[in-house]
Amino acid sequence: MDDDVTPSMIPLHLVFDSIALLQFQRKFVGDGLEEAVKVSDEIARAFRDYKIPIIPITTDDVDMATRTFQRLTVKGLI
Repeated sequence: MDDDVTPSMIPLHLVFDSIALLQFQRKFVGDGLEEAVKVSDEIARAFRDYKIPIIPITTDDVDMATRTFQRLTVKGLI
């Protein structure tokens, strides 16, 4: 494993690269191997399956679109 990666860490770039994730998992050693693979699979799946909300703002009025975007972000809707 990389020097700066501890056994309890998974590099974020691996969650979207299945082959690289498998190669990373093959480096796991010791007790808890099955659990480590399971947890890393669950983390990768959570990132891959996360749905990003898309709210279209269709207007030619830039000020209206800006205000709408500000209201949505302030209220935590996006």
